[in-house]
Amino acid sequence: MSAVMLAEFIVWPSVNWLHPSTTNGLICWLVLVSIQFGSTAILTTYFYMSTFRFTSHQLINNPRLVAFFMSTDEMVRHRNSIDLVTIHKARVQVEKKVLIQCIALSTSLIVCYFPFWLFSIAYTVIYVNGDVMTEDLFNGLSAVLVLFSVDAVATPMWILYFKQDIRKKIMFRKK
Repeated sequence: MSAVMLAEFIVWPSVNWLHPSTTNGLICWLVLVSIQFGSTAILTTYFYMSTFRFTSHQLINNPRLVAFFMSTDEMVRHRNSIDLVTIHKARVQVEKKVLIQCIALSTSLIVCYFPFWLFSIAYTVIYVNGDVMTEDLFNGLSAVLVLFSVDAVATPMWILYFKQDIRKKIMFRKK
């Protein structure tokens, strides 16, 4: 997809390197951005759903794996015999945690990139109608670019938030 977008800049001239300067090029640009955003959002959601289903399947088929996620207090309390109710409760807790993580990461991605798609639509409509870029539209572009930057920080922060072992290694490094 990136190669197609680069080829578009070669075929249609651009005065600002943000988008093509011709109407046909701009419409083609909008179509490409829409395809890329749509496919990224759909694939991301699909992969997170697949991760959740795979995790759920593994936990159902491997009760010992569920015991791995149980707290130390639960393990001491149940010693060697862990009943099915305890395993079920632990499995539900792990599934809930994985589901929340998948939803948070995919929502973060969509929140950070959806405004760019909306901005592309607005800019294309304004440009095709013959209007010039107003200060409000320019401020909108600035906000969209800030959201791009937020994604670069938000995703690692989510991972650090969800992965306690990684967070501990980074925060409490031994010198």
